[in-house]
Amino acid sequence: MQLILSKDTINKKNNKIKNTIAIISNREWLREETSEKVRLADINDIKSIDEDIFIVPKINLSDKTIGAIIDIGNNDDIEKTLDLIKSHIPRDCWCVLVGDIDSISIAQQFIQRGILYLNIKSQLSELTQHLLKGIPIESERKAFFISILGCKGGIGTTLISYHLATAITQIKQSPTLLLQGNNGSQDLDLVTEKKMVTEITEYQNNLSLMFCKEQKIADIDGQREIKHNFIVFDQPIHNAPKEKLTDYIEYSNCIIILLDNSMMSVRTAKGFIEIYERFKRDNRKAIRLLVCLNESRAITRDMLDTSDIPSLLGRKIDIRIPFIHKTTESLSDKNYFGRKKIIITKLAKYTLGITIDLSKKRKSWLRKFLKGNN
Repeated sequence: MQLILSKDTINKKNNKIKNTIAIISNREWLREETSEKVRLADINDIKSIDEDIFIVPKINLSDKTIGAIIDIGNNDDIEKTLDLIKSHIPRDCWCVLVGDIDSISIAQQFIQRGILYLNIKSQLSELTQHLLKGIPIESERKAFFISILGCKGGIGTTLISYHLATAITQIKQSPTLLLQGNNGSQDLDLVTEKKMVTEITEYQNNLSLMFCKEQKIADIDGQREIKHNFIVFDQPIHNAPKEKLTDYIEYSNCIIILLDNSMMSVRTAKGFIEIYERFKRDNRKAIRLLVCLNESRAITRDMLDTSDIPSLLGRKIDIRIPFIHKTTESLSDKNYFGRKKIIITKLAKYTLGITIDLSKKRKSWLRKFLKGNN
């Protein structure tokens, strides 16, 4: 476990002192009380953020942030909380959780994962001493890992992965790595129109590219130079052995299984779903699975009708990307999907667990309709 002192920590990349502590809670009195405890440790650079981490889609932290104190209220979902930390808190920042849960078991489970939890009523006063001693950055904190697994070659796995990674970067404004697996042709440089000469290629603000050379994806995130909050893993699986599929499932936080209307891709998807369900049953891990149908070409007689696919899979289609008759010449063009770009944004929000309030959209549409008829 890497120990980072509460003061005078240097960000070597930009030589700025990292000394800001963020306090994230939608309870004003708790932010004030926590701020008092932080100031007693002679730390005065405090950013008070009036947000509920379980609701807000993103939290803006400055590059001077050294640590975050997060209010989790009564939420005792360990895995969900850890995923939110991966999503919102930079990997070079320490994290302390405070909440109303008075449970030794919950506190121990967080400690086992390298994160300090303090009960507000009985333990908040201990925060000052923890800050004076120095808060550890949990060495086991990994990126939020999103696997896009293509069930057939030529169905747009890399294209969808690229635009998904771009959408996630825009939503979260956090460091994201687009990682292309080595189980198929590595053509990420062709899609992005970017020459990739180093291990990690800086592409856009908060978005980097990388070819996977390691046999196990666990070896990637453990590398010291990789400090991304999100990793989007692009990999075809139609020719992958079962042990590799299990490896992909085990390491992922969210899996997007990508298929088209061909029988071959549906068969591959069906086999993967069976392995996924067996893995979840045996390991009880919170791994989300989304089924994405990409109608990458016009449907022909030898292909399945979209309406028949859910019954064959035994699972609904979460996202359907309709066939695009006319596209831009550049695959990396942000307007490649035209008006259907909203579907990629929707897929990104599903992946990140962001709730899409359809009632608001309906009300907005109704207001526009009524306004147009006045």
